[in-house]
Amino acid sequence: MGWEVLSAGTWTSNGLPPVQEAILKAKELGLDIQGHRSQVVTETMIQDVDLILVMERSQKEALQVEFRSSRPKIWLLTEAVEGIPLDIRDPMMSSENAGAGAEICRLIQTGFDRICMQAMENSKLR
Repeated sequence: MGWEVLSAGTWTSNGLPPVQEAILKAKELGLDIQGHRSQVVTETMIQDVDLILVMERSQKEALQVEFRSSRPKIWLLTEAVEGIPLDIRDPMMSSENAGAGAEICRLIQTGFDRICMQAMENSKLR
């Protein structure tokens, strides 16, 4: 079985490059995101995926309202990994969360098996 990972935003425009601060932070984590471009989440995208992970409760709520039939597959990353619904605030919006990138990496690394299991459970529901 193969996995495809997509990135889309709830409040963005299509085709925007990452901000310079994000490029530099990603580089510190060994990632090159210079070629990444934003895209707006769509109904088709939502229908075709098994799991949607978001960083903030407001994102989860917005998606659940807009895409009601996909509610069961929309999770906070912290909720999917640790069972605790906590926000990971965008460091571009608040300097209070400069460690967001490292926290996201930690959650994905430690919770990868749980994330995969949740995606497989959701795929059975489709």
